[in-house]
Amino acid sequence: MAQKNDFAKRAEDLLAARRDAVQHLGELLEQKWVQEAALAKIDGQIESAVAKCLSAGWKPAELSEIGVPRTGKRRARPDKPASAPTASGTPAAGENPNN
Repeated sequence: MAQKNDFAKRAEDLLAARRDAVQHLGELLEQKWVQEAALAKIDGQIESAVAKCLSAGWKPAELSEIGVPRTGKRRARPDKPASAPTASGTPAAGENPNN
């Protein structure tokens, strides 16, 4: 007859393999998060550098021509002004109808 400790030992061995697999997954996810944070920091620096280029007189098309990728800040332009009337002729949200 098997002793009580034998069952516990075998269960621990089985759980150790499962624990090692999930521990490895956790380590990989941690590495990913660290690298994503570093990339986010670099993206912010790129945004600042692009803004300086634009302030110095570079045009977005010129930057694109030399291989600078488009950044999020340069793309963000509304299609129409926020205060434009809606199709029904009523003022847009947030607009003062008495103007």
